[in-house]
Amino acid sequence: KSLTIEGVNGKNGEVWLDVLDGGFTSSNKGTTLTISTKVPVTIKNFKITGGYQGGGNGGGVKIAGDASLTMESGEISGNIGSDSGQASAGGVYMSHGGTSNFGATQIAGAIFTMNGGIICNNTGNGVTMYDGSNPGTFTMTGGTISGNSGYGVDMVYSTGPFGKFIMKGEAVVTADNKV
Repeated sequence: KSLTIEGVNGKNGEVWLDVLDGGFTSSNKGTTLTISTKVPVTIKNFKITGGYQGGGNGGGVKIAGDASLTMESGEISGNIGSDSGQASAGGVYMSHGGTSNFGATQIAGAIFTMNGGIICNNTGNGVTMYDGSNPGTFTMTGGTISGNSGYGVDMVYSTGPFGKFIMKGEAVVTADNKV
């Protein structure tokens, strides 16, 4: 009914002991963690790094249309996106929904909930919401988005309605992101 991916050891001071590292480069592009299931996924207590975006993906995390991810704690940093265009997410890339491969069935856009943790020091945007016919929703009730070379949160390529970005509670998007 749900899936939780959790680090065992977390951090020792400033050093993450549990790290999911994609190890991608400019000649070997890919997303470190892709969420593409209808089962809600929660991540906590580890670092996601080493993603290098390519063609419609994020660097660190990609959430496919019709998928849901909750970040409780941890860090998404050191991933590479671009500073402009559709695939500009260094940190988290949220896909829109649309018509499924099976005809007229509509799928919802990605859902991302950030209750804690940090999305920081990525090349490109912290979070990119790719809008389309069925855009997604990003709800930020805690955590911090900081130090990314692109926008903290960006909605791009609007061909349909805009997605929703809801920010409340203890959430922080710092001014050291591109504004």
